[in-house]
Amino acid sequence: MVGEAQGVAERKGEASVREARTQAERRDEAERRILEAAAEIVAEGGFEAITLAEAGVRAGYSRGLPSHYFRTKGDLLSALGIYVVDSYRASAGSVVSFEGLIEAMGEKGLLEPIKGTSFERYIKIKHDDHGHLHLGEIEFGRMMRDLLTERLEKLGVKMTLVDKDLGYELRCADPIPFDAEYTRDLGYGAVKFLLSPEATRFGAIVSFEDGKMVPLQFEKMLDPETKRMQVRRVNVDGESYECARHYMIQLDRADFEDPIELKKLATTVSMTPEQFRRRFGYVAGVS
Repeated sequence: MVGEAQGVAERKGEASVREARTQAERRDEAERRILEAAAEIVAEGGFEAITLAEAGVRAGYSRGLPSHYFRTKGDLLSALGIYVVDSYRASAGSVVSFEGLIEAMGEKGLLEPIKGTSFERYIKIKHDDHGHLHLGEIEFGRMMRDLLTERLEKLGVKMTLVDKDLGYELRCADPIPFDAEYTRDLGYGAVKFLLSPEATRFGAIVSFEDGKMVPLQFEKMLDPETKRMQVRRVNVDGESYECARHYMIQLDRADFEDPIELKKLATTVSMTPEQFRRRFGYVAGVS
């Protein structure tokens, strides 16, 4: 009997914990939805337009529920400010571009979008003796920063963007164990290649694939038309790219298929959902 009573008590205790956790989750969900609704109301009509009752109705609850979480309109606005700042911090990120992107765009691709604008000052077209672009003369990061800032301002979005060249920092960073192992293998592979008969027939760059040294012949790395080094492209079908893509903050097809989410996104840039779809749908493959 004692064992049965103890078992019943334990089950009741577990049920109480689950119930308490569920209540906490429901409360968090309600607060979040009310704050999101408040943000929409402020975006549409300013701070004067918001009331506790209106925020509750917009969030899908009763007119009186918000007063259980926020006693006054001032409390709601204070919580909204914290919510917006936390959301911004969570969404802050970075965009990384590489020299290969500039080479892939080419001289024409770089100049056409900014022809006749003030952004031309960031691109000084110079070539080396082999016809390659002098990438050091192209302030690509600064140009993208100012170009994006200008376009965002036209959409009513204020955002601070900072451009940063990481080459020097990366070259000066202390090596990690992976770096030591990788460079050791490359050095060993380079010596092994130089001592092999293949080294007398062609020049190559030493690489490793599945732990095995693979010499990449210079001739096969050149573009047959331009006779310049080809840009090595990312395999977008591989798991490495698939994994990295999940970390990206980006528009997806689901954002356009969900009317509520689409309206929220459109509101942030002062557009109607249809205008937003026409302007940005191509990013997610939506026409």
